[in-house]
Amino acid sequence: MPQEIAEAPEMKDPYALLEEKFGSLTEIQKMAFPAIEKGIDCLISAPTGSGKTEAAIIPTLKKIMDTGPSANAEGICAIYVTPLRALNRDLLSRLRWLSEETGISISVRHGDTSTQERREQVRKAPQFLITTPETLQNILLSGLRPKLKNLRTVIVDEMHELYFNKRGAQLAITLERIKEISGEYQRIGISATFADSDEAAAFLFPKGDYREISSGTSKKYSVSVEMPMQPGEKGAKLKAMFAIDQRSIARIERISALIRESKASILFANTRQVVESLGSKLLYFSREDDFGKVGVHHSSIDREERVIVEDSFKRGEIKCIIATSSLELGIDIGAIDLVMQYGSPRQVVRLIQRIGRAGHREGVVSNGIIIVAGVMECIESSAIINLSESSVLEKKEIERSAADVVANQIAAMALEYGVLDERKAYDIVRRASPYLKMEYGWFRSMLSFLADNRIINYSEGKISRTGKGRQYFIRNISILPDNKYFRVRNTSSNKIISLLDEKFVYNNIDSGSTFITKGVPWKVITIEEDTIYVEPSAELEAAIPDWEGEDIPVSKDVVHACVLAFSKPEAISKSINERATLKAAREFIAAQNAAFVPDTSEIVIEESENLVVLTTYLGTLANQHLSKLISSFARSYMSKEIAARVTPYSIVIDISRLHTPPDFSEMLKRIASLRYFESREAITSSEIFRYKFVQIAKTFGVVSKDATITKSAAEKLISFYSGSIIEAEVMRDLSKNYLDSVSISEFMEGIKAGRIKIKYIEGKLSPIAAEIASSAYLYREFLMPNLPTDREIKEFRDRLSGKRIMTICTYCAFESPYEISFNGSSQIKCPNCGSPLLAIYSEEYRTILSKKRAGSRLSSKESAIYWEMVKESGLVASYGDRAVVALSTYGIGPNTAARVLRMLRKEEESFIMDLLDAQKKFIKNKKYWA
Repeated sequence: MPQEIAEAPEMKDPYALLEEKFGSLTEIQKMAFPAIEKGIDCLISAPTGSGKTEAAIIPTLKKIMDTGPSANAEGICAIYVTPLRALNRDLLSRLRWLSEETGISISVRHGDTSTQERREQVRKAPQFLITTPETLQNILLSGLRPKLKNLRTVIVDEMHELYFNKRGAQLAITLERIKEISGEYQRIGISATFADSDEAAAFLFPKGDYREISSGTSKKYSVSVEMPMQPGEKGAKLKAMFAIDQRSIARIERISALIRESKASILFANTRQVVESLGSKLLYFSREDDFGKVGVHHSSIDREERVIVEDSFKRGEIKCIIATSSLELGIDIGAIDLVMQYGSPRQVVRLIQRIGRAGHREGVVSNGIIIVAGVMECIESSAIINLSESSVLEKKEIERSAADVVANQIAAMALEYGVLDERKAYDIVRRASPYLKMEYGWFRSMLSFLADNRIINYSEGKISRTGKGRQYFIRNISILPDNKYFRVRNTSSNKIISLLDEKFVYNNIDSGSTFITKGVPWKVITIEEDTIYVEPSAELEAAIPDWEGEDIPVSKDVVHACVLAFSKPEAISKSINERATLKAAREFIAAQNAAFVPDTSEIVIEESENLVVLTTYLGTLANQHLSKLISSFARSYMSKEIAARVTPYSIVIDISRLHTPPDFSEMLKRIASLRYFESREAITSSEIFRYKFVQIAKTFGVVSKDATITKSAAEKLISFYSGSIIEAEVMRDLSKNYLDSVSISEFMEGIKAGRIKIKYIEGKLSPIAAEIASSAYLYREFLMPNLPTDREIKEFRDRLSGKRIMTICTYCAFESPYEISFNGSSQIKCPNCGSPLLAIYSEEYRTILSKKRAGSRLSSKESAIYWEMVKESGLVASYGDRAVVALSTYGIGPNTAARVLRMLRKEEESFIMDLLDAQKKFIKNKKYWA
């Protein structure tokens, strides 16, 4: 697709062209046009499909036309900044007709723009340039920089994606750097609805002089929640193919039915892994039950592939796109009549953005269905819908005082100017809204730090560039860190075992260290780039990768709205109109209220077998903070290591490896009374601190962006830069983006003053705690075989318990019956000779033993079977009744049984889960063994 649009000989009025194409102007357009024409800085906010983009672009094009072919209309007159390259391409396509009719040259520039196109843009600059925040920085270092002298307008689209993060802070400084070339210019911000428009406006308009233009009409949504539970007959093949449970099949079947019923739909999921897995299952299922073609779309897929999916969808060749947030933004993919959300959307803003893609026009109702796996997700989704109807959205703050962003921009300015006065650099940065309160002394200390690390030269008040600084900036054009994954490879089989997130590697992995993955311990042999080479280990007391936290944080407002549903259950009826789902939700609420009624002024601590669940209702970020406090306090004051998983509602703690679990009620009281929650140690000793320290060290340029950092290297890095500007930035970043210090302070003060009560319950977990404790596995079937349900475990146990099987003694060949009892007997003996070397009886075993005892020679095949029998008897001798159970399970031979038994599960339930997991793998893979 060409990146530049040729000028047309005739110039038509863009207002007339817009009305000619769409028939009439939208409300937001009527409000925005006069203000933009007058050159007023504007913030345009309105629901999806209201014509916001044209509201900003049409008057901007008109002003370029009115300037005429004078010197003031040469070069780049307007820049349109979008956060995604896909939006660049999409907008260029949408504006093609306007360019052809008005004669205004429009071009796009981003990371994929060819060298030839870049040269052509420098030779003859477009009047209207579409770009991304990162590429805008590169323009300031390119031949296009002089072409900015006549810039009069900058439009920033999708501001709700930018203003609250480091990417936005980087853009804010870049906009001030542009002013040094062009002088003052008009700023226009475009966004979906904000929770706090004042904060968003402060980001783009640091002087505070602007006009907010907001649509007076609200977008109408029709959203419901469903929890499919019973699959139909068509799901049988799906179960055989993927070895997933009944409810998972029911969800797939319901999604396929909705795709069939709709004309064009999008299915959103919260992670790329789930999108990929849903895609594979729906693609397979569509061949069995033709409901329409589907396509997969997320940011990790090659750009050209995403374009193919988008264009195919527009042409009607694909009926449904399965996507993450890559399609939340305003990419034009044609008319959509239904949006499905797989799992809770987690946030009100996210729900509105996603469901708003359906009926993407003013005045049209957006229809959406949320498909959930569990009752708590059902209640959470209902609460989010209720909050959206009340316009209660999540609030976000500007990313203020981010130090690594300043470092990045100082390096950029050194490259831009060659030599630059420190005062000028300070004034440019300080004009940007995130740095209005930046002190001169702090800025100079930043310059000294960068000079010490050779990112810049700094002497006698002058900043100049360095070779290392150039390399640093090129590798850090995007201030957002890349998340690296390490492959774990078994040296003996050369097979990939699993993937480890870099956070776990930074905190636990060195050559010689041990960790557990897939339930089995491994010892690290060596680490090479992105691969960790391991060998099996017998050390069971090894590091276990953290349970993965929420991909999208859930706010305290959403959590409290969920809690309200237990005291006012009628609230969920508004959005749950599917009868079976509503019945299940009401029964769950009634069962929970019978145990205790959730109350935000009461902490409930429940202990059952190997878990403790602290239900706090604080939201994701505050519970992350509280989890760090608990872990640090237990380590410092009790010499105990605690493994915990954070949810928005609770902290789930694994106590199976603790000989004497602590009293968590007393621990919380001591944390409050000792004011330990104000301690830096609780943060600096946490894994998230080490992880962020490495990330931010990379964005400062003191560590290469693609460097492999082990635990010992991370510790040396932290020690060397202790007390530095890097550590200060880590603490600031954690406080704003990963923890919720304000809520924790209020929470601890409430405990101390007695306003927040603590209730302790021992025994069976309440419905909420049980649901939350198992929530890590609700979508596990899409990443690996699913965790068996309580019903499946019971069915397995009932099927084998009391079953009589025949055994054969490998020593004396005596055959005897044995009744499976699940009693965990350490040893089973032959009733004839007393030998513990028993195997599960088979005709082959009896024949081979007879030949062996007669002294006959065994064939190679018989010899292999003999040694398999010996393995079985060794397992029975070592593990007793559990070995018999394992070997009696369909699809499990002696090798698989040995692997399961070596896990040494204490709880019978965990042992059965492992057997069922192994059985499902056998069923899934046996078709490949023919």
